[in-house]
Amino acid sequence: MPKMGVYTKADADADIAVHAADLDAHMMDFLQLLRTGEYLGYPFHKGAVDWAMSANVLYASPFYIARKLTVDRIAINVITAGIAGTRGRLGIYNLDTNLYPGALIVDGGEVAVDAVAVVAATINQALTKGIYFTALVSNGTPSIKTLYSTWTAMGEFATDLVTVKGAWTVTFTYAALPNLFTAGGALTSHTPVILPRVKSLD
Repeated sequence: MPKMGVYTKADADADIAVHAADLDAHMMDFLQLLRTGEYLGYPFHKGAVDWAMSANVLYASPFYIARKLTVDRIAINVITAGIAGTRGRLGIYNLDTNLYPGALIVDGGEVAVDAVAVVAATINQALTKGIYFTALVSNGTPSIKTLYSTWTAMGEFATDLVTVKGAWTVTFTYAALPNLFTAGGALTSHTPVILPRVKSLD
């Protein structure tokens, strides 16, 4: 208990130390509780569906990181294969103004999307707390998993107030990911599942 009379910094430090466990229990952000070696999913969602991509369209799905960490994969789940030789590129973008993707953080390179499989690009990228976007573009039309009911920060469509603005899309001829996310994108009503994997908690 606080003592009577002069209360020093040492006294305050001692009180904080005594109650540190209580503070941790009450103030902990549950989104900081992560397992290494696992893919970083969305905190709130239900039901995934199969969705056919459009060729030469760059997609960006938002994801939230609650603590410093390092990611070592970016993965998608190919449900219907593209034709032989179809490729995709995966990457991560920073957040820019008004919840639009900004500068490229990492281009994970190409993955084959001409077979049914979970495919991943290998990276090694440290990230700090905040909102980011995982990105995907393909030169074909494979189908991947997407979410129609999930958390995003971009809001709901004004036409019905219940349809989620789940991801950004913009026309982009298949190539290495641009250093700045292409301007003029539109919001779509679902969130392509493009997930990073946690390597370490930093």
